[in-house]
Amino acid sequence: MLNRGMLTAIYTLTVALGVVTLLFPAPSIEGVIGYAFAYTYGFLLLIGGLAALVAVVLPNYKIEYGALWLVTGGYGIYATALWALFAERLAEIGDQALPPPYGPAIALTVLTLFLAAKMMFLAKKNGQLIRASEHGMG
Repeated sequence: MLNRGMLTAIYTLTVALGVVTLLFPAPSIEGVIGYAFAYTYGFLLLIGGLAALVAVVLPNYKIEYGALWLVTGGYGIYATALWALFAERLAEIGDQALPPPYGPAIALTVLTLFLAAKMMFLAKKNGQLIRASEHGMG
C-alpha cells in the first residue's frame, strides 16, 4: 500500500493534529459536535497516532491495526463535524454566491476511508498468519 516513510508522515501529522486539537480546540467544531467530542477526537488522534508511529518504526502490524481503530475513529468524528459545519454554513448562506469550501471535509473523508481500508488489509493479513500458524506453517 504505502511505504514506511509515507506512513510515518501520515501518523506524525495525526499526532500533531491531536496535540493541536487538545491544546487549541476549534470553536466552530466545538459548536457543531460539542466540547466532549472535540477533545475525544483529539485524544483518539494523539494516542492512536503515537501507537501507529511505534508500529511503523518497529514494524509491527498488530500494533498498527489496533492503533488504526483509534485513528480512524478520531478522523471519522472530525470528518463528520466538518460535513456538519459545511451543511450548517450552506444553510446559512442559502442562494448567495458560492458555498463555503468543502475541500477539507472531502480530504478528511478520503483519508478516513483509506485508513479503514488499511485496517481491513491488516485484518486479512492477520487472518492469513493465524491460519498458517494453525497448520504449522508460521
